[in-house]
Amino acid sequence: MRILIYGGGGREHALAWKLSQSELVEKIYLYKPNPLMKNLGNEIEAADFELLAKKAKENGIDTIVVGPELPLTEGIGNVFRRWGFKVFGPDARESKLESSKVFAREFMKRNNLPTPNFKAIVEGANPSECLNEFSPPYVIKADGLAGGKGTKIVQDIAGAISILDDYLSGRAFKGAGKTTVIEEYLEGYEISAMCLWDGNTLLPIELAHDYKRIFDNDEGENTGGMGSYSPVRLTDKEKDDIYTLFSDLEKALKKENLRYTGVLYIGLMLTNKGPFILEFNVRFGDPETQCVLPRLRTDFGKVIEYTVGKRLDELHLDWSDDPCVCLVIASDGYPQSPKTDVELLIPFEKAIDEKILLFGAGITAKDGRLFNTGGRVLNIVAIGSDCKEKVYSFAETIKFQTKYYRKDIGKGRCL
Repeated sequence: MRILIYGGGGREHALAWKLSQSELVEKIYLYKPNPLMKNLGNEIEAADFELLAKKAKENGIDTIVVGPELPLTEGIGNVFRRWGFKVFGPDARESKLESSKVFAREFMKRNNLPTPNFKAIVEGANPSECLNEFSPPYVIKADGLAGGKGTKIVQDIAGAISILDDYLSGRAFKGAGKTTVIEEYLEGYEISAMCLWDGNTLLPIELAHDYKRIFDNDEGENTGGMGSYSPVRLTDKEKDDIYTLFSDLEKALKKENLRYTGVLYIGLMLTNKGPFILEFNVRFGDPETQCVLPRLRTDFGKVIEYTVGKRLDELHLDWSDDPCVCLVIASDGYPQSPKTDVELLIPFEKAIDEKILLFGAGITAKDGRLFNTGGRVLNIVAIGSDCKEKVYSFAETIKFQTKYYRKDIGKGRCL
């Protein structure tokens, strides 16, 4: 295979790293890679999807793996399928499972999949009347894409009304909240369940836990993710309930002809009433991918090949039992106003010596020096019984003036 990886964040870096180990992958091409992943493939540039598809044909590429959600929503899958490529990712219509909370909620409701009670409202609605149908804490979600930051949980009705005003007016998230979902608050433990999906078979991969809040003890604003670990410790009953849910979801996807090839990420809340679906993503999670792929023993090229070839019923996945932790290094001010263009010095030789994996995120290179371009800057990953200690020890050695990271990654149901 000759594979193009679209995207240059920590998730895409992890995908490229894993595919670089595959015996089935002849060559890797990278679109907008961060500087830490450039050595894993050949860089390819283009102004739009059509030109990128044309260049991919000229380079003999046969498969594209799309990392981020936005290009999927904008139809990169449609364009590349029209050009005859194998695409690991959905078309624009199927991407609505992620890009529209209302679409996803209504899909779940039609198919009797367990999900919180909800109400969709649009600009012009009376927020007070809508909120009266729910009890605090109030869960408010922008319908559209908001980079993982579109969910707010507030205790008081005045705060909820203020957030709804920002969302419905279009001031927040570039209008992604002009339609907003208010939903029932659920108590429980949240896990990330990523599944491979080829239109016929939904094949679960190892579970992970993502730390979404900016501060320790899950306090503060929602972010794109401050760290993750895999596997997740479950009871036998929880395992049975989750796999029953996967079976019901597979039937629902087939029934509604959402038959793409790629990943379906299922955000689950484990409650005392069983698992509930909080959200769908139609791509690998970030930073969950960074802690799941190091545990995969199966050739990742084979995983991609069998998914796009609609042969997942023939695939068996082999996993290491060792736990894996990913720690996200962010910049002060994230998620609202992260400080940028700050130099960072990374002891790469130490990482090699200590078997630490480093996946770049919001980083650029200038004259051989590294600077941050965004809020989430670097992923530090380690696998093994001492993985938590290793990532935190290494984090201390990074010189980055605005460095920030949570101190409790790995706590919870980590093995």
